[in-house]
Amino acid sequence: MQFWKYGVLLLCVGLFGLPGCTGAENKPAQKPEATFTPSGIRKSEISFYHNKCKYELVMKREGEKIRCAMRTMKEKDYGAPPSSGLTGMGPIMDAPKKNERIFPRGCRFNADERALSELDGLLQAEGVNASAASEKATEVKPLRLLYVEYNNGKHVTVNRPTKDGPFQRRVIEAKLAAFMEKLAKDNGQDLYDGSVLLGRVLECSYSSAGGMDGGHRFFTLKRTGDTEAEYESRVKEWYNAPEKTEKKKMPAAALDEMKKQGQKYEIDTWKPFPQSDLIALDAPHVSLTVTYGEPWSWVKWSLSMDSQDELDKKQREYYREVKKLLTGK
Repeated sequence: MQFWKYGVLLLCVGLFGLPGCTGAENKPAQKPEATFTPSGIRKSEISFYHNKCKYELVMKREGEKIRCAMRTMKEKDYGAPPSSGLTGMGPIMDAPKKNERIFPRGCRFNADERALSELDGLLQAEGVNASAASEKATEVKPLRLLYVEYNNGKHVTVNRPTKDGPFQRRVIEAKLAAFMEKLAKDNGQDLYDGSVLLGRVLECSYSSAGGMDGGHRFFTLKRTGDTEAEYESRVKEWYNAPEKTEKKKMPAAALDEMKKQGQKYEIDTWKPFPQSDLIALDAPHVSLTVTYGEPWSWVKWSLSMDSQDELDKKQREYYREVKKLLTGK
């Protein structure tokens, strides 16, 4: 009997094993998970203008969660800019049409610690870090680039890129745009054509002037904080009458109520108002404007209604409600 054949078979099994028995050939190579350092940032507010698009990014810790809100807004009078070239996503899809309003659009979601760590690393590479932070109070200037607050309470504020500072214009803005694009995509969100997000009511103003009597009325209510606002009025009943002025601090409750009225009347669905051909030469020009946004952000949106606009019933009701909240009449 040829026992030597079985000996050779056993030798091969011992050296190489039987196919399908070990399973080793079916197991993919395990990649080590990339590590990251948790960020020391508690809150960041970033806003900038890049490639004919306005950007706003807010990331802040709330307990164990990291809340993220991003908004973008097309430049009004321009068509589609080229793709950023960083993620393959184009900031603007189509130029706005004549019968369209341009609304701020974006998304809200809970980010993870890794995302905040990536933002922290991007900022540190540009010179913004905890060691450069300050405890001094900072003035909120219009259209600042960024505000970063750390867990120790210190903060860094950069109002604009400068040649002598850590930021170089177009460099940091391009990196921030790419970061926002990637973050939105990783979380299954649409950055440029997402939901309409108007934000908070920042300011409301009313004016009436140019009539035959020579008088005028100007009212303004402007948000100065989360719960505070500044009210100012100038009223002159007729040409030779003395002007009555008033300026005071007051709660921002009226501005918050204006936002509710905007939601009630769905102003984010309105198209541009048709213009009337009728002009009353002896009547004053009247205008009411409600502005949404944050004092520090590029992303602001305004709804203006004036004498020459033809308003439907719903729009006239909204006009009266907002004017009453502003002027009391």
